[in-house]
Amino acid sequence: MKGIPSAPPYNWTFYRELYPELHGLTTQQAQQHYFDVGADEGRLAAPPTLKVVYATSGGLCNQLYHHLHAFMMARALAAGGALPASAAGTAIVLPPALHRRSFGDSPYGRGPAERAAAWRQAPIGTLLDVGSMQAYWAARGLELLPTPDIVPRNPFVSDWLGRRRAGMSQPQRLAHNHTQQAQQQKKAEQAQQEMYRTDWLSYRAGGRCLAASVAEQLQKDQRAMSRMLAPLHRYTRGARDAILTAAKPVLIGDPGNQIPCVYLWHGGTLFALNTSGLRGVAAEAARGVFFNRTIVALADQILAAMDPGSRGFNGLHLRLEKDVAAWHQGAGGMEGALQSFLDGMKAAKFADRSTLYVASGMLSYNASREWLTIETKIEALGLAEQIAYKERFLRASQLAGLHSEQLALIDFLVLLKSQRLCGLAESSFSYLLVEMRALQGRPKSTAVLINPGSSARTLFRFGGQLSN
Repeated sequence: MKGIPSAPPYNWTFYRELYPELHGLTTQQAQQHYFDVGADEGRLAAPPTLKVVYATSGGLCNQLYHHLHAFMMARALAAGGALPASAAGTAIVLPPALHRRSFGDSPYGRGPAERAAAWRQAPIGTLLDVGSMQAYWAARGLELLPTPDIVPRNPFVSDWLGRRRAGMSQPQRLAHNHTQQAQQQKKAEQAQQEMYRTDWLSYRAGGRCLAASVAEQLQKDQRAMSRMLAPLHRYTRGARDAILTAAKPVLIGDPGNQIPCVYLWHGGTLFALNTSGLRGVAAEAARGVFFNRTIVALADQILAAMDPGSRGFNGLHLRLEKDVAAWHQGAGGMEGALQSFLDGMKAAKFADRSTLYVASGMLSYNASREWLTIETKIEALGLAEQIAYKERFLRASQLAGLHSEQLALIDFLVLLKSQRLCGLAESSFSYLLVEMRALQGRPKSTAVLINPGSSARTLFRFGGQLSN
């Protein structure tokens, strides 16, 4: 057949294992099948390197969940879930970090392009210790590639929201009850991810690697409003189909190409997998996340300065910043939400002899008057002997220059060490805290999350669990 090189880089064992109808053939028969039939059908006969490309959405722990699910997906690919295990290797391309303009700036009150612009890119190393993660995942058969040097597009480009929503994995509604606001937020996240996708494909252009969209394939396969919470077997089948579908027209036109690598576009991977039956895999992924060492050092400085001794300290994730005011509209507004937090602290058995560390972004935008009111109420109810927060232990010069999610990460790392915890059920920050504390040996019974009936419950129950 014309176009077939004399010394092709084919792998006939791989070819036979890739297509179920060939499993009974010998390698020699598989080779003959390819020359007789397979080349004309655009079949893949050489193992490519798979490179997982994904985007994240705003919020510290939303981003962490994007990473965790992407690592679980890549791990499944490396184990031969989509292509035979004899494939040439699997890599993950880390996306940039995202940080918000301010915790005091609601994302719901502006137009779609401005909501997208409220989230800005930063190097992934501002949140993660990429070097330590590369070593961890290399031992498990995965290569972590740093974020490519992409120049971000102008966030106000007018044609963003007019583009076809290819490759997006955000749900049709967010995990709370404010439908109109949820749809607005979804459009903003899609715009952010579309920007990353189009810039990434532009960056990739000119190479010999194939681009395939797992996100689009899953949309076709699942036939649902959202591709979230997919079983692992459905994901790997979708990845396989995406690769073969993208490869077919290329190989029919040039069967001697035998694509060396495939960039698999996943869109956003937030809660993409149903992890309820993948606790071991999820725990492995969680242990493979290492944080920026400077941020870890700042959290350790706070822990040392608090010096809670053998009694430990309690933790409160007080999500009352202005940017989430809409979350609390159905619970009596911010005043009603504060009362719910106070009731949650009582249920968690906070005591007046303990130090209470409060994680909040309120002081980052000078809401000191509101903060003083909250402190007074906590003390009046006897829920803490003393109240601690990062601004009390770290100098302004240490916090200056840190972006919003680095500030949130300091709080997250401190709260991981809390004896008891109170947080918000519809917050990925609170939920991931409970899961990560459990992996460190803190029983989930030591945490109380308020508003447990929120519509986020299903997402977190099936997509957010990391431990038993």
